[in-house]
Amino acid sequence: MPFVVKGYYNGTSYAVQVGVQSSRANDGVVAGDPRIMGMLQGHEGLPMRPAVGMTALVGTNDDPAWVLAALYAETEVTDIDGTDIPDLRGRRRQPGAVY
Repeated sequence: MPFVVKGYYNGTSYAVQVGVQSSRANDGVVAGDPRIMGMLQGHEGLPMRPAVGMTALVGTNDDPAWVLAALYAETEVTDIDGTDIPDLRGRRRQPGAVY
């Protein structure tokens, strides 16, 4: 099941849906704000650390956990809603919780 991430990128609000197959091949499992899509494509293959002291993930925009880590690393995440939200801290995430 997909989940929705909302936040701010360069001072402007965004929303993306993660866990869906995008209609564009390069977008992986993400749909939504084109600025975020471009940022994710530009960071593919790079290690993304969601917060200080957490393990960096290396992946692509086909991996929901890497996408969420990249969003935490590169944007100000303000809300996450949905199911099957990746566990980035080694424990079950609560829907709506923001690190």
